[in-house]
Amino acid sequence: MTSIRSKSVGVVLLVLLLLVLPAVPASAHATLVQSTPADSSVIGRAPAEVSLRYDQPVSTAFGAVKVLAPDGSRVDTGQVTTRDGGRTVVEPLRASLQPGTYTILWRVLSADSHTVFGASTFSIGKISATGAGTAAAAEQAGEGRAAQDLLDISRWVLYLGLLLLVGGLAFVFVLWPAGQTVRGVRRMLRVSWVLALVGSVGGLLLQGPYSEGLPLVYAFDPELIVKVLQTPYGMVTALRLILLIAAAVVLLRLGRVRPRVLGAASGVVSVGLLLSTSLIGHAGDGELAVLGLPADVLHLSAASAWLGGLVLLAAVVLRRRSPADLAVVMPRWSRYAEFAVVVLVVTGTFAGWRQVREPGALTGTTYGRLLLVKVGLVAIMLVLAAVARARVRRSYLRPVPQSAAVLLTRASLVTAGGGSISTGRDSAPVTGIPAGAAPPGAVRLLRRSVFLETAIALVVLAVTAVLVSTPPAKDNYFPVFTNSSSVTADLRIQVEVDPARVGLNDMHFTYTDGAGKFVDVVPVQLLRTAPGHYDLTRVELSTVGTWQLAVTTQTSDIDSTTTLFTVRTR
Repeated sequence: MTSIRSKSVGVVLLVLLLLVLPAVPASAHATLVQSTPADSSVIGRAPAEVSLRYDQPVSTAFGAVKVLAPDGSRVDTGQVTTRDGGRTVVEPLRASLQPGTYTILWRVLSADSHTVFGASTFSIGKISATGAGTAAAAEQAGEGRAAQDLLDISRWVLYLGLLLLVGGLAFVFVLWPAGQTVRGVRRMLRVSWVLALVGSVGGLLLQGPYSEGLPLVYAFDPELIVKVLQTPYGMVTALRLILLIAAAVVLLRLGRVRPRVLGAASGVVSVGLLLSTSLIGHAGDGELAVLGLPADVLHLSAASAWLGGLVLLAAVVLRRRSPADLAVVMPRWSRYAEFAVVVLVVTGTFAGWRQVREPGALTGTTYGRLLLVKVGLVAIMLVLAAVARARVRRSYLRPVPQSAAVLLTRASLVTAGGGSISTGRDSAPVTGIPAGAAPPGAVRLLRRSVFLETAIALVVLAVTAVLVSTPPAKDNYFPVFTNSSSVTADLRIQVEVDPARVGLNDMHFTYTDGAGKFVDVVPVQLLRTAPGHYDLTRVELSTVGTWQLAVTTQTSDIDSTTTLFTVRTR
């Protein structure tokens, strides 16, 4: 009957996950691919509309497109629409626009629940001052900033709660079943549950003001909350709250129901909780997305096992200094943590490669620099973990003579402290000394090491919370394209395209002779800026992809050479 009940609980929770999760897509930050009119362009007559094309569908439920005249007045109709499955946002303009420079302000919501905003300009007939538009763009950049900062904090609280809850449950079911009835364990699990609840509810309330760029007083606006619940972020958060209710039932039944029943239920609930964070992150976008989501869940599972175990070790197991508990937990923890670290490193490396791709993006983007900080902190944790593992081996797994070995008998495990634990197993020699024989100083040093590991892990969680809200490096890295090629045996050309992305670009051409000296070429249809240096400005590259740049250099009155360069725009 117990087995059937256990399977039934697991099946019901799995069905709930399968019904809800496929309806919630995961993706990364949307990126503006093309604006019409193009940014900084000068056109001959007034357009009927402005259009913004993104690399993925976006939502305008929380955003808007504003077009400002040179004097700061709005010239859009406010009737924004979408095309191409939500990838193109269109805003009609009023008739009879006067010559001058106009500013486009846009704010949309990505499929991953992150707000994307920006500004561009275009001129009709002539370029004019854009003071009002510049001020409006600066004001837009600060809108919703307070909500965004608090959202990062709530995300950190959520991650801390989930990792401690999932890791703590795994610890007591896998390593220390007897810990289910220990007061300190139950207290920590309940505190972690509260943290996960506070983080989820806080995110739900703050998402609206953040998305729409509103003050914090709108956090409790019922209409705004309903709008959030209709987004992928809101649906996933609602599902997480349901799973937290199921987790509360598991916590209340700890020690009262057979471990197999609770183990099955907590396993399914834990996977669902971790999956709910992966679905609204960067895991499900880009190439190899089919591997990205499960890899992210594995990464979070390993992090939960490591962090949750560290906290329980430091706050409960090592603090109690029970010889019986230490004899059971410490050898198992050493192997358990080692496996978790391997999974953490492998999945983390895969995720980092997917979101960075190019070495230059590690130092050239905010995401890359944050990732380097995270990697450095994790490296310190790994060193501390190796030191702790060595101490465990020395203190708890030292070989002893057979005459002094601890015997694991059918009746009990006799410890150095004189206590006993019923095991129900046949007699067999144990080659390690009991935990009670470890010197008190060794336990204190181990506890300090574990506390330090835990403190660094909390900082890693904070960095991770910021990483989730930061555009991936691969979507935000635009290095200047630079390449060179030989024109003749004595002439070489170098080409730079800046910023090598969709929109207007500047091209710089440099000629050098065989000795590396700058030389001029004639005739030339470019702007000469210095001996051997030529510029071609405001060249529009309208789409993402690979462009072929052909440079024809005339080396004499009758001879010319065409050099081809492949330029990749982003």
